[in-house]
Amino acid sequence: KIKDFGYHYATASGISWGIDDLVEPKEKESLVKEAFGKAVAKNLQPRGKTLSIDALIGFSEIEDRLLKEMGLLGPFGQGNPEPLFCLNGIKIDSHQIVGKKHVKFYVSSEQKSIEAIAFGMAERFPIPIPPLNLVFRFRKNTFKGQTHLVLEVADFQII
Repeated sequence: KIKDFGYHYATASGISWGIDDLVEPKEKESLVKEAFGKAVAKNLQPRGKTLSIDALIGFSEIEDRLLKEMGLLGPFGQGNPEPLFCLNGIKIDSHQIVGKKHVKFYVSSEQKSIEAIAFGMAERFPIPIPPLNLVFRFRKNTFKGQTHLVLEVADFQII
């Protein structure tokens, strides 16, 4: 007998029933454990080592206009993941460890310099930082009334 049911948008639903109505009490614990194990195995995916990169771009293509155009693709979420971009062979100008776990650095060309932040990756970055292939998302950072583009690092590869 169903006790309750509900849903939240198209991605979550639930149903409640009395397990005592379905099986003998001594079978209940093993059935619950088995069902839980199957649900975990089916729905939880291990963190993979592969990222799906949406576009390989050149340094000259990174500009505020691109960030504005990215905003037109949102809102981002489960059914519409935020695009990942890749820059190959970039050189790091300067860097600093922020809060023990994060690395803030700048990538530059002759025309401009762009800030990047790698959250939780301080232990992975060798010092000095060699040329990298960088996978990132675009972010807007506003500080003291000034807004600028930031690259939020999703991963990197030392080349």
